[in-house]
Amino acid sequence: MRVFEMIRRIVEVSPLLRAEAKVTADRISFAATGATITVLASDYASAAGAHPCISVLDELWGYTSERSRRLWDELIPVPTRKISCRLIVSHAGFEGESALLHELYQRGLAQPEIAPCLHAGDGLLMFWSHEPVAPWQNEKWRAEMRRSMRANQYLRMAENRFVTSESTFIDMAWWDACVDPGAHLMLAGRALPVWVGVDASVKRDSTAIVACSWDRVANKVRMVAHRIFQPTRADPLDFEATIENTLLEMRARFRVREVRFDPYQMQSTAARLLKRGVPMVEFAQSPANLTEASQNLYELIKGCNLIAYADDQIRLAVQRAIAVETPRGWRIAKEKQAHRIDVVVALGMAALGAVGGIAHMPIRISDAALQRIRISGLFSARARQEAEFNMHRVRF
Repeated sequence: MRVFEMIRRIVEVSPLLRAEAKVTADRISFAATGATITVLASDYASAAGAHPCISVLDELWGYTSERSRRLWDELIPVPTRKISCRLIVSHAGFEGESALLHELYQRGLAQPEIAPCLHAGDGLLMFWSHEPVAPWQNEKWRAEMRRSMRANQYLRMAENRFVTSESTFIDMAWWDACVDPGAHLMLAGRALPVWVGVDASVKRDSTAIVACSWDRVANKVRMVAHRIFQPTRADPLDFEATIENTLLEMRARFRVREVRFDPYQMQSTAARLLKRGVPMVEFAQSPANLTEASQNLYELIKGCNLIAYADDQIRLAVQRAIAVETPRGWRIAKEKQAHRIDVVVALGMAALGAVGGIAHMPIRISDAALQRIRISGLFSARARQEAEFNMHRVRF
């Protein structure tokens, strides 16, 4: 549909084409020649028997399912037409996943190079360049792409290279920049609002609990406290003695706004804690939730908007974390089963809660500050009334 929209805009801004074309929601027709440009649903059954002159397939790297492979097969060039071909426009894909595109890429490289980056032969013409070709893709643009993307995505999208679906989660230099030598695990802060993330396991993985707050002065997420428990097959984790007691202790020490947890193994634990006043919030580890938490943590660390205290166990977990690309997004994972990265997952859940929670917290205004507002006369009467209302309403 994206390609069709681009064609439609070209037709509409061209005086010659616009006069000859009839444009509808999914078809452009040229009465003088009988030619049509049609949106084709991504469904092999509806594509059967279409016999188009040209089939345009956009971003073929994403054709990873059996259904998409069947669509490709249905759009094979028709030998009874003088002009019949498939036009592919695509970035590189992922090794082991983008099999169709990779097969065509290897087939193209095997053909003679008739011009720089242009291969022809065996019924195929392929232009594949690792260097930018658009005039706006200058060194400044490339530098911005390097800053904005993870290394694998930069190689795939800016340099057009096939990559694996796994890459290092973050550059450890970014993490070290977030570690404040003066910061430490906080024992208590009854007035401090915190958001907690719990990644639990009974037997295999470790169980991690991380608490984060929002530092209003630095305007950053601050890691406040954490606990890690390591169960074994012989000695499974007692949720009541570990997770429940830790969360009850945190509620006594801090102003806990939210405890995010995956309900898969914590339903009964969450029910007991809710009865005791702990604000438990389900956060299923679905692809959408994991992508959101992973992306948020990545941006915080990369932008140095997270304040962490030094801890060797956490640093090792961050170092072992990898980013795994999936059709629905990407998530934090581990390269080896023995690696323990649960504290990173819990940190992602807590940090996402802190970032989202601060947007719903009213601003605290002291009596002295409100008096200065009254004297300065900078605010309207309405704004002063709202400030007074928030002052009386907010009690951290």
